[in-house]
Amino acid sequence: MSRFALFPAGLLLCSMALAQSAAPVEVGVRPLREAALPDRGTAPASVIAPNDSRIAAEVTARIARVHAEVGGTVRAGQLLLELDDADYRLALTQADAQVTAARARVALAEQRQRQALTLRKKQFVSDDAVLELKTGVQAAEADLDVAQAQRAVAARNVEKCRIVAPFAGVVLERQAQVGATATPGTVLLRLVDLAPPEIEAQVQAAQADELPRATEIAFENQGKPYPARLLRLSPVVDVAARTRVARL
Repeated sequence: MSRFALFPAGLLLCSMALAQSAAPVEVGVRPLREAALPDRGTAPASVIAPNDSRIAAEVTARIARVHAEVGGTVRAGQLLLELDDADYRLALTQADAQVTAARARVALAEQRQRQALTLRKKQFVSDDAVLELKTGVQAAEADLDVAQAQRAVAARNVEKCRIVAPFAGVVLERQAQVGATATPGTVLLRLVDLAPPEIEAQVQAAQADELPRATEIAFENQGKPYPARLLRLSPVVDVAARTRVARL
């Protein structure tokens, strides 16, 4: 603020001196905003990958096979690890049987309801009996929905035993060991995205608004500059550091 406040006074003194000078002097004028702000700014920055993921298990199972090694590149969807899915396949078979049984109960309930409706026309069955059979059909259908949901969970657990790469990348770390038991949350591999990295800079809030208008942006590493381009500038100011995050 002091630089902004002192600059107009300097212009006033300059104009007074010119008024007292006998010979005209050519002067240049530029906006106060340009004169008051520095033409160069710096900010701490670091290079980060778009994705740096630690691949973890989602189910409890023994590690059966590992198909990725440290330093190897993988494509998106490539199989990385296999967990022993024997127990989960048994659970899936059981869930399939429960779905089949539930469908049979629905079919039986519907058949009894149709028979009751036919008999009611001849007044052999009361309305209450028909209503009870209708409720039985609804209950059987609800049981079928539950069985199908349980079957979906069992199938999903089988799928979770095959761990695939979420994106194309490089394996940086491998914690998985064949024969070891993995539990939910156990980190098995570390995978870093192959996409071009980005630069994250902590720019002072006072300089952040000037960044989109900068004619040249460079990232310096060990004294060597690398041209950069602004991708995103966060509108949120870190209250403690008085900075805004810029992605280059």
